Amino acid sequence: MSHSERMSPVDTAWLRMDRPNNLMMITGVMALAGPVDVKRLETALGERMLAHRRFRQRAVTTPAGAFWVDDRDFNVARHIQRVRLPGRGGEKALQSYVAQLASEPLDHNHPLWQTRIVEKYEGGVAIISRIHHAMADGIALMKVLLGLADDGEDARPAAHGHHHDEGWLSSLMAPLAGAADMSLKLTQGAMREALSLATNPMRAAKLLKTGAGVAGELAWLLAMPSDSETRFKGKPHGTKRVAWTRPLRLNEVKAASWALDCSINDILLACVAGALRAYLEGKGDESEGVELRALVPINLRPPGAEHELGNRFGIIGVELPVGFADPLERLDEVRRRMRKLKNSYEPPVTLGLFGALGSRPS
Repeated sequence: MSHSERMSPVDTAWLRMDRPNNLMMITGVMALAGPVDVKRLETALGERMLAHRRFRQRAVTTPAGAFWVDDRDFNVARHIQRVRLPGRGGEKALQSYVAQLASEPLDHNHPLWQTRIVEKYEGGVAIISRIHHAMADGIALMKVLLGLADDGEDARPAAHGHHHDEGWLSSLMAPLAGAADMSLKLTQGAMREALSLATNPMRAAKLLKTGAGVAGELAWLLAMPSDSETRFKGKPHGTKRVAWTRPLRLNEVKAASWALDCSINDILLACVAGALRAYLEGKGDESEGVELRALVPINLRPPGAEHELGNRFGIIGVELPVGFADPLERLDEVRRRMRKLKNSYEPPVTLGLFGALGSRPS
């Protein structure tokens, strides 16, 4: 029997924001060292992802709102497929292929996700996942990812009763288990407001009319001052470029954060600011005094809701101190700005705003 459920206002907003030149899609890549039994991997991915009903449902928009509806024509082979890269199929070829996929919209006639298993990639395989943001946010998808491991969170029996003695997926997930819960710690007052707005998103729209309190945060968010003019400004055109760096060990980053009395997020944002500065200088542009705003997602899931799909996060606008040349001074400035934001109602208000937008008639 076909099943349907109303899409939450926040998830509806993410569905409506999808544009050909700016897709609301999360794209991820994992590389697994060989040898890998590809058939076994393919079967396990299908069984464990489809344990979540949402991966069998398509998004349907009606005059009465948006709904998740079971896909009567669901075929897992449409969503999980094996591919091979051209030529020697190295890292550059994989990056080009991921960029191509990231530029292509998902098929709205079927569930909004797709997984490609790249065979014979550097002696192992690469897994490319594309999931529409309306289905879930990063924290929820991280829990889905951890659930794929035999001995990870939400572990399920391996396909056909086999056991993965190699532990290839669980070892990959180990550092992610801690990273999944990293977020800015808001004050108790801001978190209470977040939970209130998450359950009653229309409050955000009503607060626009009050001219005080939380509405001040929302008014600032909607009319943020422009940051520095740089070559990074422009309009999205839909074509993506994809690149990544060598991995960093999470325990080493944690050790640095303890030694420098800052959070892992502080280090990440300071590194991003430094990379942007280096890029500008490499192009011969002025970097002194440059400020670039980054919209940083903040986890607002209440306790006990970590395993629910959907979107439960707010956004804060952080001005990155690109103009700071000294790395430690740059980190100190990031830390100062982030600590100031811990008292902000900006994250819960943006969550409420998404809900208000999703509640409006399309």
